[in-house]
Amino acid sequence: SRTWGGLDTHCTKVGEEILQGCQEEHRTELSFVTSEKFMVSTFEQMQFDLEEVKDTWWPPGQSESTKQLQARLEEFMYQLLFASQQSIVVFGHSLFFQQLMRRFFSDSYRPNELAQRLSTGKLPNCGVVRLDLDPSKMLDGPFVKAELVLGTTLHSEG
Repeated sequence: SRTWGGLDTHCTKVGEEILQGCQEEHRTELSFVTSEKFMVSTFEQMQFDLEEVKDTWWPPGQSESTKQLQARLEEFMYQLLFASQQSIVVFGHSLFFQQLMRRFFSDSYRPNELAQRLSTGKLPNCGVVRLDLDPSKMLDGPFVKAELVLGTTLHSEG
């Protein structure tokens, strides 16, 4: 189902609750792939920045315009482009990621069948996409490759 009023769902959790929910859902969804011991040790090694989600971040009834969405996409891309880490794991909503990939796939990768599907399809809960980023392209198509991993499949939108 589609969430009306914006391209994200309305979250009821904040801060640590979001992280705990993600960890629980990933344990359930990925239990067929790897052991519980490996997942726990992997999560313990990760660092999570919850600064932006300490408070309610999506006021009820608020609708996001196309212009606001584009600004949010660009802000997010700048955070990725200027991050000091070589690898970054990002959790979020499928429709936001769909818009992000649609907007920032490189011109050379955009015709690829997977790029087309990621730009129109919907990731399932706990779906994982590995993206290669070329920081030299800045906002001019920095995603140069994508790969569905951990058994992820796409759903048709709608």
